[in-house]
Amino acid sequence: MKVDCNIRGKLGVQCLQAFTSLAGVYEGEEPRLVVNTGSVDYDTSKKVDLIYDLSIPITERSGTNKSPYWNMGVASRIFRNRENILDKYMKPHKELLSSDKPIAVAVHIRGSDKNVASEDSYIRLVNKAKDLGDPLLFSDDVKLVRRIAKKTKTNIAPSADVVKDYAALLNARVLFSAPNAFILSMLLIRPNKDIRIAGRSYCD
Repeated sequence: MKVDCNIRGKLGVQCLQAFTSLAGVYEGEEPRLVVNTGSVDYDTSKKVDLIYDLSIPITERSGTNKSPYWNMGVASRIFRNRENILDKYMKPHKELLSSDKPIAVAVHIRGSDKNVASEDSYIRLVNKAKDLGDPLLFSDDVKLVRRIAKKTKTNIAPSADVVKDYAALLNARVLFSAPNAFILSMLLIRPNKDIRIAGRSYCD
């Protein structure tokens, strides 16, 4: 039987929702990913295939259906089924999984799409990251990251595109971040990755 696995949102959210939905697929069912692009004012076109080599169909439609990953018990279900999903439905692109010069310490600063932490909180987080080395800053909010880099005397990563940034952060030895789906989705590929998530005292 064919089943639709509904996802929506930006890159990290699409990855998390894909695993959420595929974790509920039964033996004998034939899933396809359906990216819902309706009722939002930002780009929600399919992006999960930028990170994963899909062995199942993917399509788009102007809808609002999704597969929430924040409900009770969903994370446990995802990780119980993680290896099966990676084996049967979606494998990370090989070029994402290695780096000739992995970053020692990285800090991801969420852009202006959602204000999770203030500028002052990110400055505290960067200074905390300095305990482990010289952090490299990543963000799609150019003005914000420049101010933070100036105040903390740190360097900004030469961002090329979202996939290269994802790969660089995925391969960073230690990664600091405020909570966001872009970063948390990396645990689907590397569940033991060293990610230091800012706690409540950092988040607004």
